[in-house]
Amino acid sequence: MSSTLSGLERKTPMGMISIHNSMRGCWDGVIIICLVYIFVMVPLEVAYDNPSSTPWVLLGNTVDLIFWADILVCFRTTYLHENGQEEWNPTTIAVHYLKDFFFIDFFCCIAGFPMSMVIEKLVIAVAGSGRGADTSVTKLAKAPRVLKVVRSLKIMKVFRVLKIARFLDEIKDSMPGLAVFIRLMRLLLTTAFFLHINACFFSIVGRGEEEIHNSWMYTIGLYGDDETWLSEYLNALYWSATTSTTVGYGDLLPVNEAEKTYCIISMCIGVGLYGYIIGSMTEVVTSTGFVENQVNQQMDQVHEFIKRHKLPRRLSRTILHFFRHHYGRKRLGAALGTQRSARPNTMVARPTVSVFNAEGEEGVAKTMKLPGVFLAPVRPDVVHQVHTGISKNKRQAHCVNKYAGKSVSAASWGTGRAVSRIPRVQGGGTHRSGQGAFGNMCRGGRMFAPTKTWRKWHSKVNVTQKRYAVASALAASAVPGLVMARGHRIDETPELPLVVSNSVETTTKTAQAVALLKKLGAYDDVEKVIASKTMRAGKGKMRNRRFVQRRGPLVIYASDGGITRAFRNIPGVELASVDSLNLLQLAPGGHLGRFCVWTQGAFEKLDAIFGTHKKPSTEKTRHKVPYRLPQLQMTNSDLSRLINSDEVQSKVLAPKEGSAPAVLKRNPLKVASVMAELNPASVPAKKRAAEKQAADLKVKVASAKKARKAAKEFSAGKKAFYASMVAEE
Repeated sequence: MSSTLSGLERKTPMGMISIHNSMRGCWDGVIIICLVYIFVMVPLEVAYDNPSSTPWVLLGNTVDLIFWADILVCFRTTYLHENGQEEWNPTTIAVHYLKDFFFIDFFCCIAGFPMSMVIEKLVIAVAGSGRGADTSVTKLAKAPRVLKVVRSLKIMKVFRVLKIARFLDEIKDSMPGLAVFIRLMRLLLTTAFFLHINACFFSIVGRGEEEIHNSWMYTIGLYGDDETWLSEYLNALYWSATTSTTVGYGDLLPVNEAEKTYCIISMCIGVGLYGYIIGSMTEVVTSTGFVENQVNQQMDQVHEFIKRHKLPRRLSRTILHFFRHHYGRKRLGAALGTQRSARPNTMVARPTVSVFNAEGEEGVAKTMKLPGVFLAPVRPDVVHQVHTGISKNKRQAHCVNKYAGKSVSAASWGTGRAVSRIPRVQGGGTHRSGQGAFGNMCRGGRMFAPTKTWRKWHSKVNVTQKRYAVASALAASAVPGLVMARGHRIDETPELPLVVSNSVETTTKTAQAVALLKKLGAYDDVEKVIASKTMRAGKGKMRNRRFVQRRGPLVIYASDGGITRAFRNIPGVELASVDSLNLLQLAPGGHLGRFCVWTQGAFEKLDAIFGTHKKPSTEKTRHKVPYRLPQLQMTNSDLSRLINSDEVQSKVLAPKEGSAPAVLKRNPLKVASVMAELNPASVPAKKRAAEKQAADLKVKVASAKKARKAAKEFSAGKKAFYASMVAEE
């Protein structure tokens, strides 16, 4: 593979530093720390001549030397063009840096070490040499105000803080999720920088007055000496905050004219800064809310698509997870205008498709009607079943040796030894003796159901099902959501389906093919394939299939005028004729959403091959019957929308208003009043039954009395008879 295709490894020129180098990132971190030091310490040093101890002086000189080194580093660091390419030419890099930040960095370094120390020594030397002469130059040099003005030149180093904005932009580009946080940090740093500088300058104006009694410091009990500089700074910072936020309590007032003039300037700048901060905060909040609404609308479209095509739950969950992550990752960046300028993808609902120029400038050559096959139902279940059957047809017959696992002498020990009846290796004296053999559960035994060459290796698949699966795979290839969910990189692709003019079919050079893919925004998918190449896991690496890689674009053509030779050497790119489309290429692994690049001729033949929903195919038949595209039983699968439609609701009975009062249910067999309500004749019937029962009871009692009386008389007769018989004897 030529270096034109890979483009991934670049040899770094001697002495050049890539902008993506990790060491460059560490150096930028050191520069940010030094900028924070400059931001805090330089205004304090100019305003109060503090801190003046030796450690702080050494630290400040070290920071200045680091900035001198940063100038040299910037001359040898690459940068990115507007098109995203990295520039490695040293001359071009030097010119770019001279036009960018060089003069700011250079003048800030002049104001620091060692130039500031040289100027101070020179002024002190001039003042010391004029002790014997009374010239105007020596008088001017002797004045402490001149030395203070010379030291005030260090404030120029503060302008280097402007580079913090560039570092924040780089961080925002590398981590889009922190875009809002970085935007807020920029506002806070701007506010803190202005308040800090304003407070220091207010102290400089107060200390510049020759009579300390005629300044704002004297009114609050400060005398401008070095021992009270911290209290003086805090009061000045308090005045700066209240003035900039338009509060102005009036407890710190300017006294002399210089202070009043500076207060007027500070208030004018502070009002503008205050309005800018409030407006920026409002913009951040409103833009974030607006983009959240857009994301919700886009997710609603995804839900609508899933319902319309009746996708299975597992595939639906995958698509929703991908889009939620995709839109969530881009939401904050899009709210602040930091998103890439990606061209929008066109959904399959477009009635027309654009044909892009393969040669010359970018543009649309013409538009075409969308073929009917792209409106076929998306059926992952059919595609998976057909793919499973078709993929079996490339298998070759193979088997294991029929004696494998049976090459030892083994016999079962039988029963009665408290061991299993598996055959065991005979003999003794080794570990092998007594071990189980022959069984698939034994070490060294045969496999379960040993493969045979006469088994049924291939599988027949219904032709209509194969055509259904191909049509479903083609329809899925035109849906950006399914294509992106499968892993293809189509962010820069103008639209789907992607159709190119017929001139691409006569392309014979791989370089031209690569240039075409880059122009169409499809080369990102090729770079994904190149980066995914890795070693195969398992024994396949020893069987002439050492590497594995992802699938890239599928180029579908009508006639081969050299297009196969041009695209065959590009990693991951496959080619297919529109007359012999294969499901193994349209849905690798049984997964829908292959990224397809069509030629105009191939795209025009789809209606003739598959037909439309109104007319059958002119090239495919089954038992001499023209083939027709599959259609959904329901044109609209949104049941909730159908049920709630005006047409259905107008025929449905209106819901009944109110509810019947709740009545306590009572058993009529146990409650007489309920029985009387249900059966009014039950009361007299019950009365007659009671009277009859009472009469029957009276007759029964009388009969019982009569019976007892008769029994009593009979018993008395027996006793009398017995007594008479005994007396006669």
